[in-house]
Amino acid sequence: MSKRLFFLLSLVLVLSLSYSESCIGTFHHYLPAVVGSNGGLVNMTMRLLPGNGTIYVSISPRIGTTTQDSISQAIQYAYLYSSKSRECDIIVSFDTSFPTESIDGPSAGASVSAMTFAAINNLPFRSDTIITGTIEPDGSIGLVGGMYEKALASAQMGAKYFIAPKDSFLELLLLKRIESKYPIKILTAKKISEVFGFMSLNRTIADVPDDVSNRPIPQLSQYTTYNLSSFTPVARSMINSHSQILNNFPNGPEITSIHSFYENELDREQAVLNKGYVFTAANDAFLNYIDMTTISALYDSEVSISSTKREISSCLSSSVRPAFSDSNFEWVIGSDLRRSWAGQRLAKLNVTDENRKLTDELLSDYRYLIYGKAWCNISQSMLQNAPAPSSMLNESLLRDLAYEKLALAKSFDLTNEDLKSRIDSSSSLFALGRYGASLYDSQYVISMTHATSILSNSSNVSNIFDPLLSKRNYTSLWAQIYSSQAAFLLAQKDLGSAYRIVLYADDLESLNGQMLSILKPASLSNSTSALTPASVSETPDSGSDFIFNFQLLCFIGAIIILLLFVAITFYVGKKYGNKTNSSRKVYRTPKEKV
Repeated sequence: MSKRLFFLLSLVLVLSLSYSESCIGTFHHYLPAVVGSNGGLVNMTMRLLPGNGTIYVSISPRIGTTTQDSISQAIQYAYLYSSKSRECDIIVSFDTSFPTESIDGPSAGASVSAMTFAAINNLPFRSDTIITGTIEPDGSIGLVGGMYEKALASAQMGAKYFIAPKDSFLELLLLKRIESKYPIKILTAKKISEVFGFMSLNRTIADVPDDVSNRPIPQLSQYTTYNLSSFTPVARSMINSHSQILNNFPNGPEITSIHSFYENELDREQAVLNKGYVFTAANDAFLNYIDMTTISALYDSEVSISSTKREISSCLSSSVRPAFSDSNFEWVIGSDLRRSWAGQRLAKLNVTDENRKLTDELLSDYRYLIYGKAWCNISQSMLQNAPAPSSMLNESLLRDLAYEKLALAKSFDLTNEDLKSRIDSSSSLFALGRYGASLYDSQYVISMTHATSILSNSSNVSNIFDPLLSKRNYTSLWAQIYSSQAAFLLAQKDLGSAYRIVLYADDLESLNGQMLSILKPASLSNSTSALTPASVSETPDSGSDFIFNFQLLCFIGAIIILLLFVAITFYVGKKYGNKTNSSRKVYRTPKEKV
């Protein structure tokens, strides 16, 4: 072998070794997750290989697009923070023994980013800490759902630390309760750099604060695009529920800060409502009601899972559905949807020993049920404020359209639990003949899936958002309501969420047009059959009268022609019949000749 060839081979070997050294390694770490109403931990493996920066994600269990996007963004941020080129391929896989068929949601972002940071920099990564939170483009850690359930599962699995974003008052209060009962320390982080330092550089991170600062009342311009005064009473009823439970809050030293926080929330809801954002105000009051009811239950020895189930059952059974008519069908659909969601919560929760006193371990189940209770209350409020029924609509005519929409929604490979829940709701509503509400739930799944696809393939949300927002002036109730929510989110600079909501509003507007085109002929037929003879004569249908008169004239003309034909035939026969008979020859057959 020549010296030159030996030198080249040696150089290649040295370069490959140095290249591979920073791109070889396997990390295992637990990620918190929520399945149903309970928390759990799923083991994630991250493996580095020499390559060109490609990210591979396992397909079993199925990984939703939201999780895939979250993993990609988390890895990208770790590279940017480390000022390193993307020279490693990264393979991400999940433990298949985890009790779910799919994983979706962005809450793994902070944990994945911290693991990537340690991996590409050849740093240690502590195994006694569980992390939850999204990773935002600016490196901040965003809020996630189910923090209490995730923290409780982490504590029960023996974790020493739980790092979470700064969340709602209820979440932080409950996290403190976990900390007081288990040997776990709850930490909060605002920036992912804090997590990098704690997990790999032996730096400290702040403890969870004892209180939460009040949310500022947003400075909003008056929303006057649509007149949503008809929905205002529903929003006010939800705010009143918030006020009522606040007035009945238990007393105690630790309650003072809680009371103060939710008093500010009440002022915030009222301010948002006064600016015309009716859905936003109602939704904030809805969420605060759930949190406050859950906190209050911790101090009430009479509360149990079974008693709460009975309350929801009583609420659902006491609701009387009005007739489905052209004046109220959107209100009835809104009520049907929330009754369906409440029923789902009631049916899915399976807890043993429901009568025992509510404990922290049962708190997530209780909160899961309170959503159902709140939805049932809103359903009743909608029916109370709906316009009186007028011309009846035949809802069964929507069956074929509802079937098509449901089939399309079911065709998606869904991993998001909320969307799968909407599919279940739509299926149940369809079976009950509530085709309008079934259409709305199916359309929600279709719209959200469509929005996720568009957002994941767009580098600039504003480019796709602005044309859609100005596409049309909505006329349907729910399109107007959701449009106001989109406008609020847009004012808060939450472009992604605003786009999703306005896309749904736009699709609902189109869906309502389809529904009315099917229902309108039935409406005219039913209303005509319900009228008295006097009222029919007062509002004649000129088109129908013309068709009837033309048919009558044709019938009379045919009778006259027939009579003329008979008369002419009779006259001719009588005048020429004898002459014809006398001149007629008789022909015989050959047989007759013989």
